[in-house]
Amino acid sequence: MTKFSIIVPTYNVEAYIEKCITSVLSQSNSDFELLLVDDCSSDNTVSIINSYSDKRIKLFQNSSNKGPSHSRNIGIEKACGEYITFLDGDDWWEHNRLDMLWNYIGSKESLDLVWDDLFFIEDNSLKPWTTFTKQKKINWNMPKKVDITTFIKIDLGLLQPTIKREFITNNKVKFNETVRYGEDFLFSLEMLLKGAEAFFYPKPLYYYRSRPNSLVTQKGDSLTQMIEETNNLIKCNHKKLDPIIIKALKQRKTILNDNLKFWNIQNQLKDKQVINCVKQIIKYPKIFIIVLEKSLNYISKKIERSKYS
Repeated sequence: MTKFSIIVPTYNVEAYIEKCITSVLSQSNSDFELLLVDDCSSDNTVSIINSYSDKRIKLFQNSSNKGPSHSRNIGIEKACGEYITFLDGDDWWEHNRLDMLWNYIGSKESLDLVWDDLFFIEDNSLKPWTTFTKQKKINWNMPKKVDITTFIKIDLGLLQPTIKREFITNNKVKFNETVRYGEDFLFSLEMLLKGAEAFFYPKPLYYYRSRPNSLVTQKGDSLTQMIEETNNLIKCNHKKLDPIIIKALKQRKTILNDNLKFWNIQNQLKDKQVINCVKQIIKYPKIFIIVLEKSLNYISKKIERSKYS
């Protein structure tokens, strides 16, 4: 059996897909299949994929644009590997990611899911400016078992999991195709709720390309939907889940609400809507403090990022 099935959903990533594919084909562990699922790209993404002759590459094309969750579900259905792992079409890996994860998996008697740390790197930058654990101010120097509450509090949904395929198929876990934002969080949470033995491996092996300009118009929508989905989780599961888990979900909802209010105020400042901004500050004085803290944090990040540009 193949060790890894690597699932890559693609959509209009002609500028990035070559680096993505190359980072997989150059892995020190070559026992994998690479499943690329294209979501009706209108650029040269498919042509670039077809230019590779490696037999491990398998291309699937959606009949219409259906979103990354659908593409990942197609990849899961087609996968044959012992473990499934995900990679976005504009990201890439360290050359030894699969070997490092395989060695760690082999050291555990029971493991269904593992997240590795990731690098954040600005588009067109040469070096990453930070890692997920540094950004979250988490001091995890050793591998750590992750329970549901920890997953929610730290919000590990951004990280790309490597999962035992047997666990996914036995528990019929799929990405929610009705959700446009935060689907990774829901997917991993569902596996944990179904009893997955999950661990965090504290070595950054994944390069997450930060393209903030492409997210500006979507930020408000994404936060709004994640708030709605978190609220749905609380409503649908408040009698079934441990109160500690419900509490963690409520804390997540509060943080997302605060972030949405901050984003709205930030936009009003950019649009010079001073009166509306002042009204928001009076209505939500707590958010004013958050705005100041986030602004200072944003400035410090910009300074840090500029060192690696």
